[in-house]
Amino acid sequence: MSAPTLEPKAGFEWRKVIWGRPDSPRSVLCSYCCATIPDEDVPLILWSEKGYAAQFCKQCRKTWWGFEEFDEEFDA
Repeated sequence: MSAPTLEPKAGFEWRKVIWGRPDSPRSVLCSYCCATIPDEDVPLILWSEKGYAAQFCKQCRKTWWGFEEFDEEFDA
């Protein structure tokens, strides 16, 4: 069984991604649109094989990666 692949939607431009260095702390900015990522948000984080990191804000996760997120609290 193979794992599903995670790929951005059509129109995403990899050349616009700002990759953080492996030896640096992560930025508070989205690597694609440069929006501030709030402390309470859980960004999508991707790493290259060499350890460079890119993180994506809520809007970019929705627009480019197809994520569906809900702000309501979950009551189990």
